[in-house]
Amino acid sequence: MARCTCRTGSAQESRASRRAARGARPGWQPENSALIARRLAPNCRVLCASPDYLARHGTPRTPEDLGQHRFIVLVTASGPLNQFHFAKGDRSWQYTVPMADAWESNDGALVRAWALAGRGIARKTIWDAAEDLRAGRLRILLPDYVAHEAGVYALRHGTRYMTPRVRAFLDFLVVQFAREAAALSDVFPFQE
Repeated sequence: MARCTCRTGSAQESRASRRAARGARPGWQPENSALIARRLAPNCRVLCASPDYLARHGTPRTPEDLGQHRFIVLVTASGPLNQFHFAKGDRSWQYTVPMADAWESNDGALVRAWALAGRGIARKTIWDAAEDLRAGRLRILLPDYVAHEAGVYALRHGTRYMTPRVRAFLDFLVVQFAREAAALSDVFPFQE
């Protein structure tokens, strides 16, 4: 298999998008004591692939089966997200995708397009994959091995005073995420 790499945007756009993404973060809690995190919803990352890919390459049944498959890897400013963690009962596994054989991009929309086109297995947050899963365009792989994750958090400065606008926005996020998390239960039952 040939390796395919696609990078989009500039370094300046990347810095701007990192700053914008600080408001609500999946699977992250602040180390900085000046920030307060409020949990909005559960989160998990799932491996998924198109029915076409699975028809051509088979469906992995255990993490050990992953070595026989092709992958699409999202690359961030801190590097490729190519380490997958799995858990089932008291056991845990880790799988590292060999980047020499992976399709890779720093553009989540392109990763999605490649997964839909049957190029390989992608790792997506359940929030990002839900619509494609419901429509049957993608299928969750190894659902019994999904590792627990921290959740989705809203971050704010740790001052005592919170402006009414910030309070109203946080309250809105809590309600919206609760509604969406309940709707996700048809796609993936969260294990808290």
